[in-house]
Amino acid sequence: MNLNDLTIFKTIYEEQTINKASKKLGYAQSNITARLHAIEEECNTTLFVRNYIGVTPTKNGEKFYGFVVTTLSKLDSLKQSFSNERPKLLTSELLLKHLVMNNQLISIKSTKITCVKTSSINPELNKNYYSLVITFKKLNRPDYVLKSVHELSTSFLCGNTDKKNNLPILINSDASCPLRKLTLKLIKETERLIEIDSLEAIIQLVSKGEASALLPIYLEKEGLIPVDDNIFKINFYSYHHRN
Repeated sequence: MNLNDLTIFKTIYEEQTINKASKKLGYAQSNITARLHAIEEECNTTLFVRNYIGVTPTKNGEKFYGFVVTTLSKLDSLKQSFSNERPKLLTSELLLKHLVMNNQLISIKSTKITCVKTSSINPELNKNYYSLVITFKKLNRPDYVLKSVHELSTSFLCGNTDKKNNLPILINSDASCPLRKLTLKLIKETERLIEIDSLEAIIQLVSKGEASALLPIYLEKEGLIPVDDNIFKINFYSYHHRN
């Protein structure tokens, strides 16, 4: 048994199904099942009772969960006490420029920043310690506490007003991207939608006048032009690690 096994058990316990746990951790369901069997064999006990809707912890499973939560919490605190580095922030590429340049909520001089896709926030938290997480996706983790809620203003932007009504609309291929989700709610002409697997590529194509996209309005400062007067607000959340 290793420390990652403790995280796997904890996630299964909290999600109550192996399927949800595998999705949250970003592992194959068969791997999660195999690790759970290994944990139970090493502990010489049954930790969960399987049923058609998921899993239910046994009495020993409840005891083991208490041990796991305490152990992982102490480990996080120990890691933090060892570190003399700047506070570590985990956020998404989409939010970084807004946090650092537009609103100046974060200083790159005093903060060590890691950027991942929104869908990769939870898997990254399972691998590494971060003192601060700013994300579009609400965290359902006992080791992080919500500190504040903010809004990102967005609008459909383009780089050429002459043909703004006939442009294809770009969306991020990341299913967790909040701009993608909102675009799909607002745009019914699905034939105009084109998936791109890069925020930077989307911005470049929009800047060249080849497409439009729902983007943060702070990009108007870089020469992008609103397609119309509509502004859409998207919430994002700031979490601090519970030491």
